[in-house]
Amino acid sequence: MRYRALLFPVMITAAAAGSAQQIQPGQWETVSTVKSVDMPGAPPQIAKMMNGRTTRITHCVTAEDAAKRPEQLVKQDASCKMVNFSMRGGTLVSEMRCTRQGQTMTVQTTGRFTPTAYTATSSAVASGGRMNMRIESSVAGRRTGPCTKK
Repeated sequence: MRYRALLFPVMITAAAAGSAQQIQPGQWETVSTVKSVDMPGAPPQIAKMMNGRTTRITHCVTAEDAAKRPEQLVKQDASCKMVNFSMRGGTLVSEMRCTRQGQTMTVQTTGRFTPTAYTATSSAVASGGRMNMRIESSVAGRRTGPCTKK
């Protein structure tokens, strides 16, 4: 489930392509930074290690991706469901919920976007299961040009 939460900004970028105000297909760079971590009962060094961590991902939003709705992107993982998704007037609001092995993770995101860039803040809350936690992060994405082959 942690992997899905970290990839959520990438999914937002691709999902935004399917909104009424399309972002441009092409190569996108997404930078996500963990702003705060609250993990009651966990050793403090774990939260300290995560806090401030920055992840940079480069990915291609194809024309095919651009045609998909956000709910289609989440269907890749049967444990996740897009509860709310809106991109209108340059504003992004979303909520995704994943449930797996007795634990639920809810990711709420708000932000601003244009056809070539976006910024957002995200709150991921996990409850149930072995550990409860809350992670606050910021994310920024920008189109860097046409898709490149790897």
